Amino acid sequence: MLQTILCASDNNYAQHLGIMLFSLLSNAKRPEGYEIIIINDSIENCNLEKIKKTIERYHASYRILDADLSKVEGLASFSYISKAMYFRIFIDEYLDENYQRVLYLDSDMIISDDISDLFILDMKGFEIAAVPDAHVFRNEKIELKKRLGINKREDYFNSGLLLIDLEKYRSADIKNRVFSFIKNSSDKLYFPDQDALNYVLHDRYLKLPITYNFQSAMKKHQLESNGYPKVIHYTGHAKPWFYFKKHPIKKAYLHYKKRSLWSEEKAVDLTFKNVLFSLFFMKNKISFYSK
Repeated sequence: MLQTILCASDNNYAQHLGIMLFSLLSNAKRPEGYEIIIINDSIENCNLEKIKKTIERYHASYRILDADLSKVEGLASFSYISKAMYFRIFIDEYLDENYQRVLYLDSDMIISDDISDLFILDMKGFEIAAVPDAHVFRNEKIELKKRLGINKREDYFNSGLLLIDLEKYRSADIKNRVFSFIKNSSDKLYFPDQDALNYVLHDRYLKLPITYNFQSAMKKHQLESNGYPKVIHYTGHAKPWFYFKKHPIKKAYLHYKKRSLWSEEKAVDLTFKNVLFSLFFMKNKISFYSK
């Protein structure tokens, strides 16, 4: 039986989706054992062809499905998070009853090791398995109890990697419960889809080790004590594809980008204006400290 990976992307994240899939497949023990399903929100043909070639190179199966944009019309999005984030909620509409388990992955990830063991994991009767969210755990200003009724900060999970038992997901009507909360409680949402998923599932998920979703807000000592992560998740604003942004594991993304079909793509912020600004800033910084 094929192991199913589901992703969603618009064209802004298409390159990063392709690089993530390249890292996943190049580190898989049996890449041909994967079925990749991509929910496509207007990905340009040049990027779509590169994604297809990346998957075909490893003889994995794939399907590319058009996103139903009417389902997310009017919902909030951010400059660094598109409306593609909502498509994971409708996962049971893209996969029929023949699918028992699916692994959802965000595009802003690098998979540095084989993760097929997740597909044989005992989920202990839970609807999903995920890793607790590091940013929310560290930020007390994000009032979980007041907004979402979650008492323990460690119960709030990051939705970038979700292992989903589809039969239980359907029987518990997760999709409709989550979407209802998004529509009716928009004033309570900080991370729209993730908050709503946590509102419904914070006490119904299996906690995974942080190696399966090592987030940007996690500390250096966690990296050292847990070993190199299997899944690196570039959460927040400091994305590794920005030349002038710093990230402790930025090199991992650049390593796979260099070997991918997007190797010649320039960093979007590497402009003449930004280079001049950076040089001016460094000159003034050196001048200040030399006084």
